[in-house]
Amino acid sequence: MEHVNISGTVRTEMGKTAAKNLRLSDEILCSIYGGKENINFTTKLIDVKNLVYSPSFKLAKITVGKETVTAILKDIQFHPVTEKILHIDFLRLIDGHPIKVEVPIVCTGNSSGVKEGGKFIQSLELQNQVSS
Repeated sequence: MEHVNISGTVRTEMGKTAAKNLRLSDEILCSIYGGKENINFTTKLIDVKNLVYSPSFKLAKITVGKETVTAILKDIQFHPVTEKILHIDFLRLIDGHPIKVEVPIVCTGNSSGVKEGGKFIQSLELQNQVSS
């Protein structure tokens, strides 16, 4: 699994004014959920660019202060007009705790039927559906 390294600075001030000042200095507000405590921090666009703007599924290795956390991107908020990243939520990965994620599937190569003139029709059957 591919990792993206992210370095962050712990947020000491909370609230609208502090958030606005951080966003004006091109900082992205981030939170890590899961485990015993939540971590609020800021980072730069250059650190999260390969994680956010990628079609593949990647893990994030986040270093905030002296602590390093492995997490996945859970939610992201964009500005409605400028599409600038406003806030990112990460979910901490904990051994023994299952999670559900959406992983992109990419088909590579050609089957012998397609090589002989047939058509490739991709279908996906969902398993474990909840019925009401």
